[in-house]
Amino acid sequence: MSKLRAQVTSAVANIPSLVIVLLCVLLLVFFVIIIALAVQVHSSGSSEPPRCLTATCLATAAGVLGSLDARADPCVEPYALACDGAPSPLAGHRSRLDAQARLRHSVHHRLRHLVDLVPPQAPERSAASKVKRFYETCMEPRGLTPNALAVFVHMARQAGGWDLIRTSAWSMQSWDRDTTLEKLIVDLGVTPFFRITVASPDVSVIRIEPAGFAFPSYEYYADGAPKHQKELLQAYRQLIEKVTDHLRDDPASRTNSAIADVIINYERRLLERLRPLGNLTEPYRKTNVAGLKGLVPIVKWDQLLTAFFQGQSITNETPVFLSQPHYFQGLSQIISTTDTTTLNHYIMWRMAMKYAPHLDKQVRSLYYRFMQTINGAPDVDVPEEEWWEQCARHTSHYLGHAVGKLYSDTLEGKELLVQQAREIAEQVRQSASERINSVAWIRMKQPLKHKIKDVQFQLGYSKELTDKKLDDYYLNLIVKLGSHLDNVFEAEKFLTMKQAALLRGRRDSKLDEMWPISPQDTEAIYQYEKNTVVVPLAALQKPIFSLDQHKALQYGSFGSLMGSLMFKTMDRTGMDMGSQPVFSDNATRIEYQAKLRCLAESYPSLSKEKDLKINGQLTAGEALADVAGLVAAYQASGWSAGSIEAGIQGESRWHGEAARSGLVSRAALLHWLRSVHVREHSRGASGELERHQHFRTQPPQGASDAAAGPGVCSRLPVQRRIGNAAQQGTLLCLVKSAPGQRAAPPQGGLKTPRLQQGAAHANACAPLKGPYAQLIRTVHSLHRDSSFVEPDETSPSKIVLARWSSRGWSVSCNNAGFTGKCPRCVPVKGSSLLGMLMMGGRCD
Repeated sequence: MSKLRAQVTSAVANIPSLVIVLLCVLLLVFFVIIIALAVQVHSSGSSEPPRCLTATCLATAAGVLGSLDARADPCVEPYALACDGAPSPLAGHRSRLDAQARLRHSVHHRLRHLVDLVPPQAPERSAASKVKRFYETCMEPRGLTPNALAVFVHMARQAGGWDLIRTSAWSMQSWDRDTTLEKLIVDLGVTPFFRITVASPDVSVIRIEPAGFAFPSYEYYADGAPKHQKELLQAYRQLIEKVTDHLRDDPASRTNSAIADVIINYERRLLERLRPLGNLTEPYRKTNVAGLKGLVPIVKWDQLLTAFFQGQSITNETPVFLSQPHYFQGLSQIISTTDTTTLNHYIMWRMAMKYAPHLDKQVRSLYYRFMQTINGAPDVDVPEEEWWEQCARHTSHYLGHAVGKLYSDTLEGKELLVQQAREIAEQVRQSASERINSVAWIRMKQPLKHKIKDVQFQLGYSKELTDKKLDDYYLNLIVKLGSHLDNVFEAEKFLTMKQAALLRGRRDSKLDEMWPISPQDTEAIYQYEKNTVVVPLAALQKPIFSLDQHKALQYGSFGSLMGSLMFKTMDRTGMDMGSQPVFSDNATRIEYQAKLRCLAESYPSLSKEKDLKINGQLTAGEALADVAGLVAAYQASGWSAGSIEAGIQGESRWHGEAARSGLVSRAALLHWLRSVHVREHSRGASGELERHQHFRTQPPQGASDAAAGPGVCSRLPVQRRIGNAAQQGTLLCLVKSAPGQRAAPPQGGLKTPRLQQGAAHANACAPLKGPYAQLIRTVHSLHRDSSFVEPDETSPSKIVLARWSSRGWSVSCNNAGFTGKCPRCVPVKGSSLLGMLMMGGRCD
């Protein structure tokens, strides 16, 4: 009994140990089960994308999705799909909703803060101190009182007076046209008739180009102009009448209405001499001062150029680069047959427009309302920019390098930004050079490839710029507290002096030669004479560029921008710049002109308004560069992932954070969407004025710099020119061959037709393959109810051009060159440049 009791006692004592052992066994079993389940779940769920949870991923998804308009048909309105869902990020009276406007607004905010940080006790002659005084004087209310009008009248008196203003001491008998021209051009930066600058190829040379018009082409002044152009001209007439009524202090020889007629008719007469781009056989001419005097003998060129380039010996052999020589051939006849009073009104009105944004409140209000009409903004008596932003813009324009030093010194991570941007630019350059090999119509490819290879990239800011160098650079600029307009007059004189220094090649001009734009500027440029792409530091900021962007977004925005600028080497101006022309054989030049005509003639309506048309001749060259740059950037983005096919097929390498959002299933769509998002577009239909590409048609004189925001000559971006659907016209789409099915007429907009039986050459079309086929499928996947027929790479898909007319669909096939890549589905025949221009196809 005692033995049994001892065993029981022992067993009871061992129960905790047994429980622990059992628990350990159970835990081990559960652990094995959990591991097995985890492996199974991971393997079975590997096809599902990971969730988008990081800040970078969410920001990318929000940025792209927020701009999409899910109601738009991707095959009919691809750019509406990409852009029209974006709300305005700025105030309601803004007419521009583009990336550049948002970026400029952000930069101006930063500059405002940087100026406040300049210590009041900074040395008076320092560049930073002058920046602070200029901005603060602009912001000072007393600097914008009627005293500004008195300063303007004083300067008008020094320029010889205006018949409109008695106190300006105008006299028909004593007024001298040449003296007035010299004063306005040299001291005040006004450009009646023409503009003088310095071009800088291997050696600096004088450049003279047409200027002095409110609108970029004769079409705006023609009697048969479309309705929206007539409305713009009427707004300009009202501006002249109201400003002259405000400025006059004595009954003049003509009424305000008569003065407006005189100015508009005279500008029309000048613009009649400008050749349309489509007929422009000589965009520029290399000549010398002797040739210039023979071409325009009525202007005293020796006197004017000697005053402009003080300290430089101007002789008959001094080289001159003349834009639009046909314009200058008739200039003497126009000036010599104009009465003195008309000349006085025209020339002095150019001065009034130049300085309108700096005069008293009434003139500024009239000017802003005119600009809002130009840009299609609501008709409200409120400027698009608040006054502090205008002051930041003026300060940045007149003291660009000094403001740029403040901007670049305080921007963190700029070295890494510049390094990454340079890598992308180099990859796009390599891609662009390779693409040339597949362009069949370019017979001699080496000159163009060599020129693209020689393109120089200047990115970011000047690293050698010190405070001492800046102080020396701005030594002769006088900035005083008191009158903003006085400071503007002094600054204009200073800019002319620096322009003259470029011709002399002085040591203090090296900064302007190397950096024609400042770090805080937001738009990259291509310098034709130097074959150089210049990208300011501010242009490497969101939404244009960011280190944490998805690669597809980087190449779609910044990469396509670099490609577009590089391909300016082959536009009408760039093709003959440099040691040898890029198209040295006539056959290629003829083909090039044919491509441009095809594109120019294929633009659809901008909107549903029948009278709102695009002048394709003014924009075809730029559109060609944009499309070529987009293709080169897309090709380069594939290389950055290993290869083009890796970029399309290797989803794991491309998806990154953005694809986890469920946004897209292909990086190609991200690339395309971003290329659209960073392009400019305007809200108002009446604000869509084309930019003349072969001379810089200035905005109404008064905008202090070319990047000052929308002006009458701001170009309509290629995406809006190409992308909006037309109710009639031509579309390019990728469709299957479907014999026996007849196309129906378009209902509610253009739709992709099925081929009619027996369509000409239909069976000769090449199969649809490559990355753009993937892009088309991706766009279509967002809108499965579209009439677009999804390509099937397992069966031959056909590439056709389909034109709708009252007789039905007519179809033709371009079978040259579409062997590997295909253009995206865009409702414009001209957009087939993706295939026909850059891939060797044909534009019928």
